[in-house]
Amino acid sequence: ASIESFLCDVIRYSADVTQEHELYTLEDGLDLWLAVLRSAPAGTPALLALFPLLPPVLMRDYDRLQSCLHITESYLLLYPSDLLAHHGQALASMLDGVAGNVKDAGALMTLQVLDTMLVVCPHGASTLLSSTPLGHKIFNMALSAEESHLVSAALLALLSRLCFLDPPAFLTSLQHAAALGLKAPPGIPPPAAFVDACLDNIDHLMLPRKRRLVCVALLSLIATRDATLLQRVPLILNVVVEVLHSERKEAILPSSGSEQDLEYSEVLSRALGEYDCTSLQPQEQEAESVRRRDVEPQATLETTSLAAIAHAKLGECAALNGEGLYAQILESADPDVVAQLRRFFA
Repeated sequence: ASIESFLCDVIRYSADVTQEHELYTLEDGLDLWLAVLRSAPAGTPALLALFPLLPPVLMRDYDRLQSCLHITESYLLLYPSDLLAHHGQALASMLDGVAGNVKDAGALMTLQVLDTMLVVCPHGASTLLSSTPLGHKIFNMALSAEESHLVSAALLALLSRLCFLDPPAFLTSLQHAAALGLKAPPGIPPPAAFVDACLDNIDHLMLPRKRRLVCVALLSLIATRDATLLQRVPLILNVVVEVLHSERKEAILPSSGSEQDLEYSEVLSRALGEYDCTSLQPQEQEAESVRRRDVEPQATLETTSLAAIAHAKLGECAALNGEGLYAQILESADPDVVAQLRRFFA
């Protein structure tokens, strides 16, 4: 306890941008802060109480954006619920100030933090996004077609996780964002615009697990009577079959997928300074890397069968709309795609 108290005092002073020597202490203070969080076996009230020091660092400039976002992500892993309960509004305001105001590398880092937030605390994160300007900004950036392909795809993957967690709440949040004003294509309802954006950008998601996440979200929307969404079912089935084939290939030849993931990870590591547990000390690996491994199944949806979800959602679509309309929907799809899908269901 005495060591923790000493470390917290050092961080509290060195990371405080209002003290007169911050020019000389801030960088080292942030490095120490991150190391303490990553090596902590468990969260403590004293460490949690330090978080309010972080937003002022980012509010001043983005010179230490990478360090601040890594610290934020470590906080989310260490305090999955408590961080949002005690500092949720400050966190949302901080990330809102970053989103849309930094280059692609910074935007991708910010979206990674938001994705981690949705993984470790789904309900709290969903509520926070739907109740703050940050949520509206994310929807707007995703549907505006003004971001780069890489950032647009990452935004849509983030919204896909939100959709997968609670489709009705997602649609409500989307309609609320539309009421506040969205830079979406004119004349297209917001849910259909979201589907179109996902279909247009899914090929820009390099990681198979991200494409899988988008497919799961799109499938969650087809159990509907909404005519504009039903019109898009054939296109959704196209990408679902593509991802199912990719997953089958990965199961047969796992090395090819692993090499792709490794190559992408190396690219992100160089561009974003992404977390790499191999560079940590043994104690840090025993703490933060364990926390990351614990949330990996939720992050990658590895326990979710895409074929089973597709089968279930198509069944719900048929039950809602009747076999006649459902048959018409399948008739409008590529017959080869439908045949392949049925083989996946067998």
